[in-house]
Amino acid sequence: MQVMAMGVLRLILGRAGSGKSQAVYNEMLTAVSLCPDGSPLWLITPEQATFQAERELSSRSEDGGIMRIRVTSFRRLAHQVSQLVGGSTLLPLSPLGKQMLVRRIVEDNRGSMLLFGRAARQPGFCLRLVDLLAEMKRYGIRPEQLQDAMERDTGM
Repeated sequence: MQVMAMGVLRLILGRAGSGKSQAVYNEMLTAVSLCPDGSPLWLITPEQATFQAERELSSRSEDGGIMRIRVTSFRRLAHQVSQLVGGSTLLPLSPLGKQMLVRRIVEDNRGSMLLFGRAARQPGFCLRLVDLLAEMKRYGIRPEQLQDAMERDTGM
């Protein structure tokens, strides 16, 4: 078993059956018994192991309480952090909102759109552009790749 400490984060590494879980449980329960009102202790486990860890900790606890210990998974921790910093307040843009945004960008840049200047006035242009952008995002095409392809094809 190997223990790596990085500031207040500690990683405990080792093969299966080497006593990692038991060592963590014992250390956490000792810390809780010495200072029951201290700051929270976080145990991050795989998604499927959170209930097992909570059950093991509460059965080992002398009084059955583990109020200071927070057992969570990476997904749940990410959700809690997102809630705390306001990340979940950002709502995704609706399809209509995307069309409106693209329409605004097209209108603001109509003078510099040499190839699509006239087509941009046609009904459905912005919808097709939104679909094209979604497809490029889906396939991981970055703006730099488009720029490189344009330079190769036009010799710019």
